[in-house]
Amino acid sequence: MGMKVNDSKVINLSAEAAYGELDEELLMEVPRSDFGPEVELRPGLVFETENEDGQVVYFIVQEVRPETVLIDFNHPLAGKDLEVSFTIRQVREATPEESQRARNLWLL
Repeated sequence: MGMKVNDSKVINLSAEAAYGELDEELLMEVPRSDFGPEVELRPGLVFETENEDGQVVYFIVQEVRPETVLIDFNHPLAGKDLEVSFTIRQVREATPEESQRARNLWLL
């Protein structure tokens, strides 16, 4: 990509190009009773659960209301523009697996 060891770069990514726009459909209001009475809920807490396929998914508590809790399944950085800065520390040949993965990404 034209860079060498000790070169630095800053890349600005729009929300869409980074983790995507905030998807309002991934915000859900659930009963407070879905959480045990011993759980001290507060905005920002992260919980783990499983979806219908048995895959682990995470959600963040957005708001605690008297009878319900607003939870968010969006990635924490969804809807945010990002600035990524990096410095090349080492250069090496890609493994065959890394090369294939990079080719697959370009096909998306």
